[in-house]
Amino acid sequence: RWNADSESVIGDASLAFDVGQTGELVLQFTDITQNLGGNRLRGVPVNDAGSFLTDRRWNHNEASDFLDMRARVALAQYRFAPRDNLDVDIAARWFSNNEHQMYHEPMGLIDRDRDGVAEWMTRQLRNQIRDNTAFTASGNAVWRINTGRIEHKVLFGADVYQLDADFTAQTANSADLARGAGPVRGIDLFNPVYGASTWHDYNLAALPWRSTATRSKRYGGYLQDELALGTRWHVLAGLRWDGFKDEDRMGGSSVDGNDLSWRLGSTFTVRDGLNLYANIASGFVPQSAANQNPAAGGPFDAERSRQWEVGLKSLLADRVTLNMAAYRIDRSKIVQTTGEVRDGVNQLAALGLVRSTGMELDLLADVTEHWVVNLTYAYNDARVKDAGPNGITNASGDRFANAPRNKLGLWTRYDLPSINSAIGFGADHVGERVSLDGQAVKAYTVFDMSWKTTWKQWQFQANVKNLFDKVYAASGFIERNGHFPGEPRRVYVQAAYNF
Repeated sequence: RWNADSESVIGDASLAFDVGQTGELVLQFTDITQNLGGNRLRGVPVNDAGSFLTDRRWNHNEASDFLDMRARVALAQYRFAPRDNLDVDIAARWFSNNEHQMYHEPMGLIDRDRDGVAEWMTRQLRNQIRDNTAFTASGNAVWRINTGRIEHKVLFGADVYQLDADFTAQTANSADLARGAGPVRGIDLFNPVYGASTWHDYNLAALPWRSTATRSKRYGGYLQDELALGTRWHVLAGLRWDGFKDEDRMGGSSVDGNDLSWRLGSTFTVRDGLNLYANIASGFVPQSAANQNPAAGGPFDAERSRQWEVGLKSLLADRVTLNMAAYRIDRSKIVQTTGEVRDGVNQLAALGLVRSTGMELDLLADVTEHWVVNLTYAYNDARVKDAGPNGITNASGDRFANAPRNKLGLWTRYDLPSINSAIGFGADHVGERVSLDGQAVKAYTVFDMSWKTTWKQWQFQANVKNLFDKVYAASGFIERNGHFPGEPRRVYVQAAYNF
């Protein structure tokens, strides 16, 4: 994308200690600095048929816009086996990240020169600072026991998580508004002139700040038993209890809740190389703290789900692996953006019920001693069955956004042992989708290639992604933000030395 660049520096250090006869203690610290110029990126405008209206490299941001982030992560993990049939894993993790975003938000096209073609993208300037600090701790154990002829593998544990999130922001309005106009110039869609208006020109010191401060707590415990009822039949049953509390530390309000979810599954070995399985499960996932912000339309109830799945896994002639599955997933209270903006805050709403019904196929075959082929196919019919109290639906029927009905993947590798090399070729096809505003997101197929060579202690590898430089949309957002373009052709070269 024009004006966009990326620079990342990652430092990582870890120590591992043997403790006693069976224990291992791992200490790790990671420091991450990321500077993204010409960001925060949105999409490129499209028409209702899903065709980009301009160059896929078009950027609504100025070169002076940025997204800078600094993060620090500390981890301590202790694993040990107090008995031959008992394994214990205890971990604690702390992280802190600070992020500053200064970017131009696209607010929609207008026909400024009145020639019948909307060519001018109106923009807001958003200055946002996020400070997050979190701590999580977890412990689990696996206990293997027998009750008569039944073998049990019992998993039990608990986890707790707390996140403090502070958000501070300013918004400068578009100069193209009929009411409440601000200093922010738009940008031409076809002939953008960058640098004519940057954040330095908007007198940010005179703009008011708005702030939020939230604390999110998550806690839960679980128990699962995997039973071997003979050599062919295995049954799995599990329970998990989850609770949450989200606090508005500035407003003094809070939202809390809890629920029990469960899973039940079974696997049956018909014969060597052929297994059948089935499972059913429920889910309970609290919304993120950012989604609970009243300024964005929150708070929202936790997301709930129910899943059914049946399938088979097979090994044919010791050369072909074939896996097949069919499923149905019901999810409720899925929070999505509405496209509306109030006081510089993107508004959210929850869908009542989304149902996904589909099947998956995975075929892996050793065609010859040196030739491997992997073929995958997925069919997924995802539909909005209940739009919720706000009536949020895609404009194109009831299809769920960014969920393709058909996906096909192919990867093949051929070894060339005479020159210690291998060549690979792949293809990925994604079917048509709809965006959050019901615009078409076109189907696409991209191809990849790779080459790997070993020479003495050296290994060289080259990968070409999007071999034919296909122009396509990876996903669709709301109309004013456009579709996110897929990455253009990329070439990666690697060299590794084995000591």
